[in-house]
Amino acid sequence: MFRKHKSLSILAVCLLIFQLSILPSITLGDDKPNSTTGTSSSKPVISLEQAVEIVKNNFSIPAEYSRFSSGYNDYNNRAVYSLNWDAIEEPHGSFRAEVDAKTGEIVNMNRWDGSKQTSFAIPVLSAGEAEKIAAELV
Repeated sequence: MFRKHKSLSILAVCLLIFQLSILPSITLGDDKPNSTTGTSSSKPVISLEQAVEIVKNNFSIPAEYSRFSSGYNDYNNRAVYSLNWDAIEEPHGSFRAEVDAKTGEIVNMNRWDGSKQTSFAIPVLSAGEAEKIAAELV
């Protein structure tokens, strides 16, 4: 019985040493930036409200884009606010912008306007008619 507990204790110590030697930051809860992921834990200099004002001072956002949502992303050593305005009713549309949370620079902007126009209808042809048109084109 003592031998079995000794084997398990040795195994547990070996696993702990292995984990500490291979993955020390995960094991010990290191909060420093990880160079492999490129993330940083620094706080943004620009607030969300300031980011919204920066976008509104540089672009006209249509009044019908009344649903607002935002997000904060920290990746590749760049922290950005994602700002989104969407139209609730027809014709749908959206306005999206990303603002660097450290510098206030607008790094991305996209606007899509919905359209009431219907797409054109493809004429329905019989196989024979399509073959005749294709032969004439060739």
